[in-house]
Amino acid sequence: MVRKIERGEVVLAKDPYTGKSGRRPFVVISDENYPFYPHGYLGVPVTSQDKSNTFEITEYDKEYINEDLHINPSYVNPWSPSQVNDAGRTLLKLSNDFCDILSDRVAHAVGGDL
Repeated sequence: MVRKIERGEVVLAKDPYTGKSGRRPFVVISDENYPFYPHGYLGVPVTSQDKSNTFEITEYDKEYINEDLHINPSYVNPWSPSQVNDAGRTLLKLSNDFCDILSDRVAHAVGGDL
């Protein structure tokens, strides 16, 4: 049975950026309307690096925590959306407001309107 992941969940998944076998946290920004749901999701990576155009995940943004990220501080990078196919355990869930902002930034990054 496939586990259905909700928008806003931060999950561990294979890192497509490094080619290494390790996993990294991703914020799932897609919902049940995503074409590959529930086998694939659109996500953005969580990072410890404050690069230009990243923004920080604060305690205020967290709806609930299953497991700490162990990345302090934690940032999301809307300029690197990725297909997440092999999502593992959920670390935490972010608020809908945070996900709305993040989704708008991703849309802008790929040429959509803000």
